[in-house]
Amino acid sequence: MQRTPIEKSISTLIETLVETVVEPMNNRHTEIENILKSVMDKVEFNTKCLAEYADKFTKFSDSLKEVSELKEEFTNYQKVSIVTNLSKQLSERENELKFLTKRLTKMENLVENQKEEMKHISENITLSVSTVSTDSSNEEIPSENEATEATEATEAVEAEKLHSGNEAVEEACEIVEAGEIVEAGEIGETGSVSSLPSETEGEEEAELIEIMLKPKGEKKKIKFYVTEDDDREIYTVLENGDPSDDPIGKLVGKGNRPHWYE
Repeated sequence: MQRTPIEKSISTLIETLVETVVEPMNNRHTEIENILKSVMDKVEFNTKCLAEYADKFTKFSDSLKEVSELKEEFTNYQKVSIVTNLSKQLSERENELKFLTKRLTKMENLVENQKEEMKHISENITLSVSTVSTDSSNEEIPSENEATEATEATEAVEAEKLHSGNEAVEEACEIVEAGEIVEAGEIGETGSVSSLPSETEGEEEAELIEIMLKPKGEKKKIKFYVTEDDDREIYTVLENGDPSDDPIGKLVGKGNRPHWYE
């Protein structure tokens, strides 16, 4: 069946519309689909990256929190360590002060005793001079030079006694001012940790105090017993806490430096 010219024109128009409108729209739709697919892929990839970054950020925050806690703990430990060290130093200084106070008291007592002795000697000399003057009233009166020599001799004896007492006090004062003394360890409530048995009846027992000393050839200080007398002898501390039978050294000089026996 042969088509009419109108049908041919309509058919040609439809084909033209398909070629000029429909096909480009189909092609554009395909391009849009491809673009949307690419965008969705990128969105999915970025979502995964964000999830990974969020996980890493969470771990980093936890690490920062742990570091902050460790820093705070370390700061507290330093504070406790400083307080402990200061407390130890304060205790050692208190023990040194007790030791020096006892030595100063002994020195003062020694000076007082020497003053008493000087007073008795002066009284005896005065009494002797008075007796000699009375007994020799009928004899020849000594010359002025002889009397001056006797007075100077008396003054020299008194000056020597006074000088020895002053030297003892000055030595104790120099020790207190310069702080030249070995570090003392912990002392008990009574200030004396032990005492040495007396060899004879009636003899006083020597009191002992604990002192930290560095033995010969050693780098660290250990605890020893030292007598609180003029000898200042050093004894070893036995396992049961008692002092050894024999001294192993003594403190010498103004600085109380240990001298070890061979």
